[in-house]
Amino acid sequence: MFTDLSSWRKSVRGRKTLRRRDIFIAPSVRHADARLGLLCGSAWNAARPTICRSLGHSLSAEETVAALSRELDQTYRTVVANLPSNPGARVEQLDGKDDLIVTPLDKLDEPDSLVKLRAEVNARLPRVDLPEVLLEIAARTEFTSKFTHVSERESRMQDLPTSLCANLIGEACNIGLEPLTRNDVPALRRARLSWVSQNFIRNETLVDANACLVAEQNRIALVHQWGGGEVASADGLRFVVPVRTLHAGPNPKYFGFERCVTYYNLVSDQFTGLNAIVIPGTLRDSLYLLAVVLEQQTELHPIEIMTDTGAYTDVVFGLFWLLGYRFCPRIADIGGARYWRIDPSADYGSLNGIARHRINTKLILENWDDMLRLAGSLKLGMVQAASIMKTLRIDDRPTKLAQAVAELGRTDKTIHALTYIADENKRRRTLTQLNRGEDRHKLARAVFHGKRGELRQRYRGGPGGSVGRVGPGREHHYSVEHSLHQRCFGSACWRRLCHPAGGHRAAFPARFRTHQSTGALCLLGSRVGGEGSASTPSQSDRRPGGCSLMPARGICKTRVTLTRFSVPLIPNTHNPVPQTPDRTPAFHSGISTGMTLFPWRR
Repeated sequence: MFTDLSSWRKSVRGRKTLRRRDIFIAPSVRHADARLGLLCGSAWNAARPTICRSLGHSLSAEETVAALSRELDQTYRTVVANLPSNPGARVEQLDGKDDLIVTPLDKLDEPDSLVKLRAEVNARLPRVDLPEVLLEIAARTEFTSKFTHVSERESRMQDLPTSLCANLIGEACNIGLEPLTRNDVPALRRARLSWVSQNFIRNETLVDANACLVAEQNRIALVHQWGGGEVASADGLRFVVPVRTLHAGPNPKYFGFERCVTYYNLVSDQFTGLNAIVIPGTLRDSLYLLAVVLEQQTELHPIEIMTDTGAYTDVVFGLFWLLGYRFCPRIADIGGARYWRIDPSADYGSLNGIARHRINTKLILENWDDMLRLAGSLKLGMVQAASIMKTLRIDDRPTKLAQAVAELGRTDKTIHALTYIADENKRRRTLTQLNRGEDRHKLARAVFHGKRGELRQRYRGGPGGSVGRVGPGREHHYSVEHSLHQRCFGSACWRRLCHPAGGHRAAFPARFRTHQSTGALCLLGSRVGGEGSASTPSQSDRRPGGCSLMPARGICKTRVTLTRFSVPLIPNTHNPVPQTPDRTPAFHSGISTGMTLFPWRR
């Protein structure tokens, strides 16, 4: 309780200074001093020449500012000279001021040969199940060897890859381990799967397995026709979190009053996932973009990073330029953005009206050594990128270093914006790469939780860990990324489904198709962090927080239709599966729109 208004104002001021890291708490992880790991003293003096050479920067601040001034001036003059012949951009007078109008790109028509080729390829793609795909890729790439025991023992149990793949499927599809258990198969017994999950699947092993898959895909000749790995895009995939947790935040723009988290991931031009982290839904993507790029541990090293507007700030432009990256965001209303200049007397013709803002080069000159020290510390991994981004946020009373980085970023942002409006090929390349990430997100929505898009995990250890999914891609794209959460309970999780003898126990198709309904099931309550049970509900389960599944027989009026995707399980190997004329196994059970969900009402 605050006794007067002055105490309240002081508390608000204290929270702002704590967020800016002007003050810090020791010992602490979240509010620690972000500058502790920066290179300083003799260590910085020894590493300074090497870092400048590796980043391609000069030790002299005057030479750097002069080179930036020449590049910016030449870009302005080139764009002005080509502006009359550029159909995508023009300068108009609005309310007595010059305004740059950028025409949206027209959709390119697909040639008939491409449409025919796509149809023939789709017709030749086999209909396979997700477990079969994962087991085949495990046999080809041996990525399961990257999952080592927590005690670092080298001995391996029999059929360990099968148990690992079952755990990965359970987590990727958000269904838990119950649908995957088989008492007649030692590798799929419940105790075995739980033991493997606890001792083999952790963040570092998932990172190594993902790096192995990225390297294997990079060796495919067809993949290099898509890209060489020098380009990557970052974007967020948002999930609703219906449970109470400190690490989910409200996001009125996308989910109204519901809380959510964002799965922020980096995708290369080879359709491979390089890195991903989970962040609360209210924080801007720009705070974590640098961390996603710098902390990826694959053999690909993209130098051109493309994002949407949400990840763009002047500070991000400055830091990426300092680190040797080319930051290429798709800026919304790029014609109305601010355009900056260094030479106030330069004549840029029709662009003089929009180049009204001037770069403060004095700040860059005064803080050049500190900016190099910051870039070197980030490149060497001495400090956390997310903490530095929070420290350099431009709000009320920013630090001098943050202002200097922002001034440097405004120069690079202006160069990018001018070349973006002048080069149609650059705009289409950016759009193409961002669409690759969106297509990958659609696949993730389909695989994870049947397109429900909900996370039922409280993240007791915090959402800063990595996210993961396992999914089949198009033609040659198979990827295993970081784990979304372990032992999480999904609303469509059960133990057994009715199926005829000799059939599959529900399989997830790589090319989705409809299955016959097996009858409705009823879910009572939810147990976050545990597995669902399909047995007859007992009295102990009929309490808030408990859950059970039973045949739905009109006990509740609320009906929520699930999707037409089935649950991935291992086929019944004791009895052969009947084959259809096209040599595709006939699936006799699965989940369709006949499934109903009944939430617990407290």
